[in-house]
Amino acid sequence: MRKTAEGKAYPVLPLRTTLIYPKCVGTIQINRRRSLNLLLDNKESSDEFILALLKRPNSSEDSRPDSFCDIVVAAKIIQETKLSSDIISVTFEGLRRMRLGRFVMEEPYFMAYAEDVEETCDVKIPRQAFIEIIKSLKEITLEDNSYSSELLNIAEKSINDPSYFSDSIAAHLHLPLLTRQRILESLDIPERLTVLKQAIDDELKQNEIQSELDLKVSQSIQRNKKEIYLREQLKQIYKELGEEDPTERLIKHFKDQVAVSAHIPAYVKDRLNLEIERLKLLSVASAEYGATKNYIELLLELPWSRYTEDETDLKEIEKTIEGEYYGPGRIKERILEYLVIRKLTAEIRSPILCLAGPPGTGKSSLAAAIARALGRQLININAAGLSIVEELKGDMRNFPGAVPGRIMRALAEKQSANPVVVIDDLDKMSMYTSNMSLPLAMLEVLDPKQNKSYIDTYVGIPFDLSKAIFITTVESLEEVPPPLTERMEVIEFTGYIDSEKIEIGQKFIIPKIRKAHKLTEKQLSFTVGALRKIIRNYTLESGLINFKREIELICRKASRMLATQKSRKSVKITERNLESFLGPQVYIPELVETSSEIGIANGLAWTGSGGDIMLIEGIKMRGGGNVIYTGSLGDVMKESIQASHSYVRAKADMLGIDYDDFINYDIHIHFPSGAIPKDGPSAGVTISTVIASLMSDRPIASDIALTGEVSLRGKVLQVSGVKEKIAAAHRAGIFRVILPRDNQKDIKEMPPQIIEDMEFIFVESLDEVFARALLDFEPREYGLEAMLKQEIEKLKNEDNRPRRERLVAKKKKKNNTRRRKK
Repeated sequence: MRKTAEGKAYPVLPLRTTLIYPKCVGTIQINRRRSLNLLLDNKESSDEFILALLKRPNSSEDSRPDSFCDIVVAAKIIQETKLSSDIISVTFEGLRRMRLGRFVMEEPYFMAYAEDVEETCDVKIPRQAFIEIIKSLKEITLEDNSYSSELLNIAEKSINDPSYFSDSIAAHLHLPLLTRQRILESLDIPERLTVLKQAIDDELKQNEIQSELDLKVSQSIQRNKKEIYLREQLKQIYKELGEEDPTERLIKHFKDQVAVSAHIPAYVKDRLNLEIERLKLLSVASAEYGATKNYIELLLELPWSRYTEDETDLKEIEKTIEGEYYGPGRIKERILEYLVIRKLTAEIRSPILCLAGPPGTGKSSLAAAIARALGRQLININAAGLSIVEELKGDMRNFPGAVPGRIMRALAEKQSANPVVVIDDLDKMSMYTSNMSLPLAMLEVLDPKQNKSYIDTYVGIPFDLSKAIFITTVESLEEVPPPLTERMEVIEFTGYIDSEKIEIGQKFIIPKIRKAHKLTEKQLSFTVGALRKIIRNYTLESGLINFKREIELICRKASRMLATQKSRKSVKITERNLESFLGPQVYIPELVETSSEIGIANGLAWTGSGGDIMLIEGIKMRGGGNVIYTGSLGDVMKESIQASHSYVRAKADMLGIDYDDFINYDIHIHFPSGAIPKDGPSAGVTISTVIASLMSDRPIASDIALTGEVSLRGKVLQVSGVKEKIAAAHRAGIFRVILPRDNQKDIKEMPPQIIEDMEFIFVESLDEVFARALLDFEPREYGLEAMLKQEIEKLKNEDNRPRRERLVAKKKKKNNTRRRKK
């Protein structure tokens, strides 16, 4: 200890593993450099030391002045014993609490100022508080044999000194080091007693939990011993009775199955025999026994080389597909080509078929028809339900509750190694994964180069999937990861038009649903008008999902009517009584304009629910040459408006538009149904026609519908969804349609009855569109020849003027030329 003007400076001994309270004795083993230097330097001194706990006592970092707790204990050495050359055991007696101050030295050991602190006790502590603590101490001494009864004697003797009472008890309890420091830092004695009581209660709870765990472990051990003993007895009983043990019988059954299963390859049999021998060594009561048994059963169930025989008659296959799937002929032809290639040679790796199109257009139905036509088993896996690789490829066998992947489970269930595997909604799989691990795992299943030796994580043995036919279905190819799309052959499915939906409903859907509800054709019938009304006013889709749902609803209500009204023998659904079955109309078709007006055109749109009429309207007003557009438009459509406006402006002479009108007038293009987002390039032709109509003050023919993408040079480019768009125009009563010439090939897909009613106008440029869509329009000549004619006409007009006027005009022109030269 050193005295200075600021006070006393004490040597500071860092504490890491224990804490000594005032008026209590404790032993500390010292082996750190600074602490040994402190003892060596103060060996002959009887001065006091500061025992200070580190804020992070379990840290291996070297101590610093800022790593000590504020409240410390002044202590003196009672006894010192050297245990080895670098370890000294020192017994200290705590004297009083102090507050640590500024450090004055760090080497060769710490020295710091410290001042005494005063303990407070503002309220009288009730005797009951001491009694409660002593009761808790009695419980601890009874439950924990590591505590002696001396602890109770110390507590009872010090009951009149609350400070020593709390410190002495805390010194003898097995408390966490930071809890000990908290008691030391509690200068308010009632608060210190509260902290002590809470610490004792926590230790009681911990002892109780530990006792319960010990009891459960003991009971479990006893139960296992008893089970082993009883099973050994049971074995002996079976031997005495001359019967076979169930476990041995199971192992014998497994071995017999391995021996007689000709479809299991030799390398799989070797693995099975190894697992069976391993099963013999396991206890029936162990979890590993059950896991091994399940694994053996799966290997025996898998159809390693068990194949179903394909139907070889191609005409029969075609007949089956024709009877079960109604769709475009091109799709059926491609499927038949695919099956022919597989039949002719097994060496050619068949591509992965990807059926892409809107929901309800028959993708899954076609896949099921292929399976039935070939006589193969059908496996359906919904990729939308896959979120992690383990669901597809299985878990590691050593995991609790491990199971094989979806593919292996399905193969074991269907008992065929060459099924038709349909993976639905492949595009929705990527929504649930942020990395490529799941798509790459799917690639291992689908890719013919990889699936010949497909390894499921759970099975761990190569399985040949190359004989299976894999068919995927997607709604949007944009959502499918590129590694998958690069290896798939995509077959595009388009939406059905009304006539196709009616035919499918009459041939397939209604008979099937009627049969499911135990109804005959006489009991329930539909008129064509009723079916058309269901399609147009109760469903809004490209496919047939909602159409089926409405037919099912009608069948249920018809069944109820026939069951409750005994006199009624049949129900006929017509346009008039349809609302009594389905309620008010859900969708009201948008009406087209019947009169030709300026700035209003009938556009054709293709949406997820099929084709539709999209009315585009515009107005011209005084302004500064701005183009305004509204109606929830996407970026592509906004750019299309700008390109159309630029082209019309460039063709002002041909359209007979005063160029100043583009500077003095604003135009506003609006797309009704503003709440519905709209995007895509196919409205370019319609937008250009609307702008040309506004600026030239010519009406647009109301009996024409338009579609097509345009370039900045006025070229009309092909668009998609032509079939649905034409059907929408026909449905709306518009029988003249302007189409890009490159879409002429798509007309072949239309039903003959629609083609007969329609007039198709194929165009290559916007100039042709203006000539057919704008009324009272005759294109003006422009270009070099037109300009030359205009100049000749001017000269002729000048020659006809009086001589004096010609001389004045000539002189004026000469003066203007001189000014320009200057």
